[in-house]
Amino acid sequence: MDVFTPGVVVGGSLRRYLATLTFAPLFWRTVRSRKIDLVILYGVPTNGWQTVLLAKILKVPVIFRAIDIAHLLRETRFKFLVKKAERYIYKHVAHISAHNEALRNYCISYGASANKISIDFPRLDVERFKPTLRDEHLAANLGINPG
Repeated sequence: MDVFTPGVVVGGSLRRYLATLTFAPLFWRTVRSRKIDLVILYGVPTNGWQTVLLAKILKVPVIFRAIDIAHLLRETRFKFLVKKAERYIYKHVAHISAHNEALRNYCISYGASANKISIDFPRLDVERFKPTLRDEHLAANLGINPG
């Protein structure tokens, strides 16, 4: 499996906006040269709709992993465009893997077909992540009130 992110042309606040353009040629070349047979998409605003559109042209299925509601993540004047991208992605991907029932319902409310959504809860390693006794010294160092 390979992970690709949009190419960076400039830094700062323009980076995300220009990445929407720089990603398309990178995606096109990569899918064709590496004979990609499936795309798993996590991002909506920066390269989501471009990925779905180009993958459709290249006849490569896209699975979208719905882990949040993109237009609520940051306050921007382009929120309406992010909502449009969400709607386009939810309607046109081959499948949506949602974190929970609420995200499943949200995707459906934005046009996704209910029969192409599964709920796949995030995995948790209960051997590695389990409750332990509170470390009062650590809590104090982090500015957390005594428990």
